[in-house]
Amino acid sequence: MAGLPPVGADAPAYCRIARTLVGTGSLELPGPDRIDRDVQQDVASEFGTPYALTRDGRLFPKHSALFGILLAPGTAIGGTVGAQVSYLLLTSAFAAYLTLRAAVAFGSGPALASFFCLFVLVPGGRSLACGMNLDTVLSFAVLAAFELAARGHGVRAGVVGTLALFLRPTAALLVLPLPFVAVARGKGPVVRTILGLGGGLLLFGAVNAWLWGGPFVTAYGRAAVFGPDGIRVVDLAGAFGTSPLAGVAKLVASYPHGLLFVFPLLLLSPLGFLLGEARRAEWWVPMACGLAGFLILGAYDYAVAHPDYMIYRFAGPVWFASAFPLAALLAWIRREGARRRAGSP
Repeated sequence: MAGLPPVGADAPAYCRIARTLVGTGSLELPGPDRIDRDVQQDVASEFGTPYALTRDGRLFPKHSALFGILLAPGTAIGGTVGAQVSYLLLTSAFAAYLTLRAAVAFGSGPALASFFCLFVLVPGGRSLACGMNLDTVLSFAVLAAFELAARGHGVRAGVVGTLALFLRPTAALLVLPLPFVAVARGKGPVVRTILGLGGGLLLFGAVNAWLWGGPFVTAYGRAAVFGPDGIRVVDLAGAFGTSPLAGVAKLVASYPHGLLFVFPLLLLSPLGFLLGEARRAEWWVPMACGLAGFLILGAYDYAVAHPDYMIYRFAGPVWFASAFPLAALLAWIRREGARRRAGSP
């Protein structure tokens, strides 16, 4: 079971984290001469290396340790297949969450149709759902945090939003608007949301300072690369430099890997926000933030050079957030169809 290759972006790295944790009880990875090999690994490249160097000289995962930890129970039971099952269970829980929330607002028919469109009809959706993709779990955390904030559960919203930060540090762009969503609930929920999110940010910064040497330094800022001269530390943020407009154009419209070709329903689903019942801040804010976070990648050299690697990953939040306006649009189409069949003016 453990010998089967994991499927999905950076999936081998996440499975390695889970195996290391199960086998050693630690996140510290073996050195380049002892580490297992995978098709995505290249210790001489900041993008291919699995390593980040801690402030005290240990080799920890560059990729999200939290995602690897989530795969550890399945890994302990069934190796790589068990890890894949763990991921599919998380995906199933997320799909059920989206479908139930849409069904409560727009009815079971539009909700199920939205689920089918997002997770089955479009190949990009199937890739996110069935491959081992961090952005599916990250989107779950982000959308759940926004719902909690909208319901006035500010502290819990901050805790869940913090999980998104530990999955990917740039998720800060997605969760910082949480207090804005709580405004409709009054001053108290806004304050609790700020406190919850602020506490999560402090924890995130403290962990970064402990492991990497500063509150704003993450594993991606301490990527460990091995070459003839030994080990050196590289900050992946240094790869920003491409012309943003040209980069965005390639990420969005280049064939066949541009966003509009991978997820064509994104052209249609925002129309649902024209309907009043869908215009909830807990839905449109994360979708807008997800789109903005994706477009920022237009200035990222590696993303523009490899759009086929990036679309399925970083477009996940905006894609899954589109479940709600899409369900609203489908409900409106059903109502209009029923009205016309009934001969109503």
